[in-house]
Amino acid sequence: SSDFLDQQKIQIGSGKEFTFNITRVPIYNPSTQLFGFIIENTSQYQNTIKQLLKSTRRFKRLFHTMAQGVVYHRADGEIIDANKAALELLGLSLKQIKGLKPIDPSWKVIHPDGSEFPGEEHPAMISLNKGIKVVDEIMGVYQPEKQDIVWLLVNSHPVFTRHSRKISHVIATFTDIT
Repeated sequence: SSDFLDQQKIQIGSGKEFTFNITRVPIYNPSTQLFGFIIENTSQYQNTIKQLLKSTRRFKRLFHTMAQGVVYHRADGEIIDANKAALELLGLSLKQIKGLKPIDPSWKVIHPDGSEFPGEEHPAMISLNKGIKVVDEIMGVYQPEKQDIVWLLVNSHPVFTRHSRKISHVIATFTDIT
C-alpha cells in the first residue's frame, strides 16, 4: 500500500512557489524491497481552495449583513436557511424557521385585501411547482414579536440542477414595505 509522506513547498528562481505532495509507493520485486515516489504538484489545487474559501467568506458576509430577507427552500419546500434580516422581519429564530414549509398552517399570511393567503399560493411554492420566478408579490405576515402584520414584497427564484430542468432549491427574497 502507498504511504502519504509529506507536503513540501519549493520556490523557484522567479520567486514562484509550488506545493507538492510526496507519496511513497512500493514496487513489487521478489528479490528486493523497492519504493517509488509519486511527486504531485498541488499548487493549482491549493490556489483553487484558497479562492473558494475567500469567495465563501464574502458570500456569507453578504448573506448575513444584507437588509433584504433571504430564505432558502429545498425542492420539497422545507426551509433550510435564512439570513439575519429574514429572521428579524419574520420575528423567528433560525431554529424556529428551519424545517417549516410555506404550506405550514402555523404561518398567518394575508393578501393586501385581508383575505387568507394559502400556502400553495406562496411565491416559493409557485416557483417550486411551476419552475417560474415570482416577482413583487405583496404578503402580510403575522409577526409574533410585534404582534402585528408585517407587509413584505416577496420574490422567489427557482434554482435548477446543473444538467437538467429539475429544481434543486428556491431562493425567496423579501423587503419590508409596511
